Amino acid sequence: MNREQLYSLAPTDRAFREMNGEQKNQVVVTFALQVLGEIRKDGREPDAWESVHLMHALGALHGERLTYALTLLELAIEDPADRAPEAAARIQKELASADTLERAFRAAQTKTVGGT
Repeated sequence: MNREQLYSLAPTDRAFREMNGEQKNQVVVTFALQVLGEIRKDGREPDAWESVHLMHALGALHGERLTYALTLLELAIEDPADRAPEAAARIQKELASADTLERAFRAAQTKTVGGT
């Protein structure tokens, strides 16, 4: 996964704050789909860390907590060496597949929001 390239796609905090809700929604969904695309390019499913953060980002997106959703997506692509080691023991065992997550984010793409 090219994490640096993915990080470069995320808007700055200031740019994100200046967007309206629909623009933020599109940024979050597009970023999530790009993350999932990189995972697919690697020929794998999301690992536990990625899956949990992607699922939580999806929940934040549906709850119109768009800044939080973007933060969770950035956490999803955290380098494995930088992840909290104790987190692996706490991560839930029911993980979502890349297909399931992609369908959910694409469905969210059509939702109109006014969140922040």
